[in-house]
Amino acid sequence: SSSSSSPWLKDFTTRSATEAVRNGTKLNRDIVHHIVMTVAMAILDRGDKAAAWNSGGSVTLGECADLFDKLFLRSLRQECGGLQTVLRNTTQVFRVIKGSVTLKDCRQEAERSIKAQQNRPGKPSREQLLKTKLCWFHGHHP
Repeated sequence: SSSSSSPWLKDFTTRSATEAVRNGTKLNRDIVHHIVMTVAMAILDRGDKAAAWNSGGSVTLGECADLFDKLFLRSLRQECGGLQTVLRNTTQVFRVIKGSVTLKDCRQEAERSIKAQQNRPGKPSREQLLKTKLCWFHGHHP
């Protein structure tokens, strides 16, 4: 029998040569900004407002999801994998650990970075590294 007469060939279509990126990196910047600001304000509301630097509290991923419309979350999941993906991709602002979202504490991160640098010979020093993004906390943290 000829391979062109096989029943599965008539319905066969090849997939696209370019696969859609679904990791949140191609998401509209306005949407990401809206998500970051909404979640960050919820975290800051749980923190100590009288402290010299309000590091905020902690919110669960479920509580973060409750901050947004269900239709928005559904479209976000279809486009990039969902809210958790967006929050994990904004490492300059958030730490997502075991379903809990907190603000990144730059003071602790700087200490970790210095210790890590000391343990990794051959890596560039802090002075040799260049920042490529403006600090989110400088522009948005109260």
